[in-house]
Amino acid sequence: MYWIFLIGLTAAALYIMYARRKKLYDSGQIIKRNLDYLKQVHYFTLENVGWERVWNALKDTDYHKAASMAGDPQKPLIRYNGVNWSAQLYKCKRDDGKDCYGFQFLEWTERQGMIQYEAHMNTVLTAIERAFLQLDPQTEVSTEYVNTKTKPKFF
Repeated sequence: MYWIFLIGLTAAALYIMYARRKKLYDSGQIIKRNLDYLKQVHYFTLENVGWERVWNALKDTDYHKAASMAGDPQKPLIRYNGVNWSAQLYKCKRDDGKDCYGFQFLEWTERQGMIQYEAHMNTVLTAIERAFLQLDPQTEVSTEYVNTKTKPKFF
């Protein structure tokens, strides 16, 4: 009887997790992605969009209120600090006159092989993508893998 209860409780928990994730997908707050997005720099290339416009657009779409301005006028930077994760958005150097911004996750926590708060991270990346596309519908999005070092915790 005890095992039946545990199996039922586990099934109910999995269903609730699935229902919450499905609600986020259906509402458009997150996009279905391969988890490799955590190990990539996401580059957004736009035409004539200054840092102030980017900051205002991202501030308005900050779903988890995780953003804060950092850096200086020469090297502007937005830090995102969530629960057990952090990321940054920075201005890239380009020679062709276009504005380029790079976004990457710097750290996150894994427990028992699962990424904690991955839905929050996906939500922030989705909001950033949408903000750039609203600023310039012709925004070019590209990704590049970066070396990551993980310390998975199984207990």
